[in-house]
Amino acid sequence: SFAARLNPLVAPEVRLAVDGMPLIPGQVLIAPGGAYHLNIEGSSTLRVNLFAGPLVSGHRPSVDSMFLSARHMAHKVVAGILTGMGRDGAEGMRVLREAGAKTIGQSKETCVVFGMPRVAGELGGVERWADLDKFGQEILQLAETPIGVRAECLQFLKKRPQRNPHILLKANTRLAIRKTLSFRRFLVRALLPASGTQS
Repeated sequence: SFAARLNPLVAPEVRLAVDGMPLIPGQVLIAPGGAYHLNIEGSSTLRVNLFAGPLVSGHRPSVDSMFLSARHMAHKVVAGILTGMGRDGAEGMRVLREAGAKTIGQSKETCVVFGMPRVAGELGGVERWADLDKFGQEILQLAETPIGVRAECLQFLKKRPQRNPHILLKANTRLAIRKTLSFRRFLVRALLPASGTQS
C-alpha cells in the first residue's frame, strides 16, 4: 500500500487508517482508497471516522469531507493543501480558516498542478504559502504558535482597529517562535528521514 511504501522513508509512523483509531502524535494516517471518507470525530480524544458516504467534491476519500469534519476544533488545527487537480479541499480549508485554523498552501512554483491550492487561495482559505521543500518546516512553525497568542491579538485588534493586524500578528508570532526554538529543533530532528533514506 501507499502507507507501507512511505513508512520506511520518514521518521513518523505512517499507517493506513482504521475506523475508531485514535489520533496520536508521531503518526501519519492515510485514508483507504475508494470506499471511505476519512473524517475526524471526538473532542478530548480525537478518532478516525471512516465514513462510507457519497462523493464529496467529486472524490472519496475527500479532503473537503475531512476538513469540514474538523471545524468544531478548528482552533487546534493546522491544515495544508498540496498540488492537485480540481478544487477538493478548497472550501473545507476556507471554513477551517474562518473558524480559527492555521492554513498553508503549496506555492505555485513548486506545484505540478496548481489546482487545489489555487482555488483554496482564491476562496481565502490559505493563510500562507510555502515551497514544497519548506512545507514541513512551515507546518511545524504554525503548530508551535500558541493559540492564545492569536486569540489575544484578535481581541486587541477589535478594540484597536487602527493598528495594522499583520504587524501585530507577525511580532507576536516571532516572540512565540523564539520561546519555542529549542523545541522546534527537537521536532525537526524527530521528523527528518533517518540517515540514508529519501525524503
